[in-house]
Amino acid sequence: MFMTVLRRILHTMIRTGKPLAMTLTIVLSACVHADGLFTFAFPGELRVDYGDVAFGTERPRFVGMTTNLDFRVCDVMPEGDRTRVVGLRYDEDRQSAEVWTALTTDVLDFSQARRLFRLPRPDNRWLAGDVVLAGGHVVLLICDQGRPAVKGHRFHCFSGQLDGTGWKRRNDAPIYRGQDAFGLAWDKENKRFINYQTAFQKRPKRYADNMGNDVRRVLHIRTSPDGLAWTPGGSFGVAGPYLPEDQLITPDEEDPGELEFYKFRPMKLADFWAGGMVNYVPQPTGLPRSGHLPHGPFLNCEWWVSRDGMKWERPFRHTSDFEGVLFKFCHFAHPPIPVRGEYRWLADEEVYALHPDRMFFIACRANAEVTTPVLHPVGGPMMLQAGFESVRLGRKSDLRQGYLMVELRTADDQPIDGFPKEHCRFLPSDKTAFPLRWNGTPLPDPTPRQGIRLKLYFRDMRIYSLRY
Repeated sequence: MFMTVLRRILHTMIRTGKPLAMTLTIVLSACVHADGLFTFAFPGELRVDYGDVAFGTERPRFVGMTTNLDFRVCDVMPEGDRTRVVGLRYDEDRQSAEVWTALTTDVLDFSQARRLFRLPRPDNRWLAGDVVLAGGHVVLLICDQGRPAVKGHRFHCFSGQLDGTGWKRRNDAPIYRGQDAFGLAWDKENKRFINYQTAFQKRPKRYADNMGNDVRRVLHIRTSPDGLAWTPGGSFGVAGPYLPEDQLITPDEEDPGELEFYKFRPMKLADFWAGGMVNYVPQPTGLPRSGHLPHGPFLNCEWWVSRDGMKWERPFRHTSDFEGVLFKFCHFAHPPIPVRGEYRWLADEEVYALHPDRMFFIACRANAEVTTPVLHPVGGPMMLQAGFESVRLGRKSDLRQGYLMVELRTADDQPIDGFPKEHCRFLPSDKTAFPLRWNGTPLPDPTPRQGIRLKLYFRDMRIYSLRY
């Protein structure tokens, strides 16, 4: 990313003749996607000019089973050619909880596992926690069962070093009371913790569950510089008190009437955030419950996306493709571990993978036209990740269809001479990466200072991302 931005700065200085300070303003203000990746995950950043365009997600690919790790992975950190993981382990009665670390190169095999810290015995029992690597420290946020539980579970903060030294409880009294489902993240850019905390909303329910018939699970986001003082603050529980409505992220009119947000696991991907939401719907009493849990089954899992980790969009509520993966992938999701160009995750003992350039896509079976926002490519050629559906589905040659044509346009949306769609076209093949050239030329010389747009004309395709 740094080298990409540096090349962009030098390129812009040469092209414009502006001094460094002004060049930095030009480049950084225009460079929303600073690492040169544009992913088709945000409908609001695209203009659909024609066609019934759908937004979808790729299904995580099952890789295999890990056999020698007995703690839940919560956070990861590159360490040479390996990745260090940190996580939590509980005993069966939740009277003890331990922070662990290990190393891996492929997420299938782990080495040098060791315990960093064993928590003191709780007043009641440890329920749920999350571990993050933050500014050189390992930080654990964990709750034990409250007394009474309906007033909320009690949250505590522990921290220490990766070498096992300096571990201690950082709070005297409970930090706050709340729900035991949450996902903790460290926002490196803003040097703060973000807690994606399941909360409660007072609302009549058609079907009662273990929360009763007038409280549903929703999402609440709070931040902290130290893990102790949170904004917004405040405790909450099933029986109250309840957080203000304007602090809650709730289902809307597009969702099933009984939908609840059960648990959210966020992660930073390139220049944006993505999170897996486990959705839940209660059902009438007298029917089977969800395994060992005292309520009805989960409904599905759903990808959410965000540019800043705070304001979230749900473009994949009807198309998130987790079939066969069930809720494990979202429920246990941790920041991805890079392995030979792909991302891998450990969900319980199962290992799943996605390619970072092929997680989210736009698609249309018939003719479609889509225009990108303004981009600032350096060098070339630009590389589009895409695939023809008729090829993916194995259709015979007489049923293969589809095309891709790409037109280069100015920032103010005018065609650029010499770069029409007819000069950059592709017909069905098994290719999944398409270098964009117009009769062999990757970009205008000079490239317009204000940037360029791509207008994509396609049919029967999935288009995932653009590297530029």
